[in-house]
Amino acid sequence: MVTQLALLAALLGGWAYLATDEVWINLVGSPTGVTTQLGEWFADPEFWSDIGLTALEAVLGYGLGVLIAIVLVAIIVPVNALDRFFAPFIAMANALPKIVLAPLFILWLGFSITSKVLFVAAGIFFLIFYGVYSGVRSIDHVLLDNARVLGATRGKIITDVYLPSIVGWLISSLRLSSAWALTGAVVSEYLGSNAGVGYRIALAQQTLDPSAVIAGIIAVAVLAVIVDRLLVLVERRYTQWRVF
Repeated sequence: MVTQLALLAALLGGWAYLATDEVWINLVGSPTGVTTQLGEWFADPEFWSDIGLTALEAVLGYGLGVLIAIVLVAIIVPVNALDRFFAPFIAMANALPKIVLAPLFILWLGFSITSKVLFVAAGIFFLIFYGVYSGVRSIDHVLLDNARVLGATRGKIITDVYLPSIVGWLISSLRLSSAWALTGAVVSEYLGSNAGVGYRIALAQQTLDPSAVIAGIIAVAVLAVIVDRLLVLVERRYTQWRVF
């Protein structure tokens, strides 16, 4: 902890030193400017409304992407023909740069929350899909055969074999995609919105205020860390049975 605090102090000190130069302060802002901006935002009820809107977009898109990914894996994996048929199409869709989808959703649906939610869902879908898909594919068929020989029903196989086997893969994918969910919500707001944290960052960029831009980034980062820590607790709770 001492080493971490020393590193943080060194970074802040270097940042404050750069801010003493008139050129650099227009590029990177200053610690005092960022602190002042955050203090003003925290005292502003509209800022908390923007935080709530960004979080809502991220949560809705997150839930939608996870749901679609899990349902698609459940449909495709048991049928080898479907697996082989859809595999190249999913791979091609995954190769597309996700950022280009945001302007399309805004063009189709406007600045509504729907465009943001769909963009977030499209971004995290592939992370969840390939995580769960890999987990299902890693299950030893001997376990499945033994469960069937012992008379396990399809429901028992799902709850006693599939779920324990993929929970680690799923939680890891959820952690990775949670950061993208917030990032996707902010990016879509930055590209076209009249509210949200991304809108505040875009407004600060237009007014050439680097301190406000960094303040917005810090607000998103803190929110992402909180979500990640919650998922870590979930991961510890549901992966205690694992030996490796």
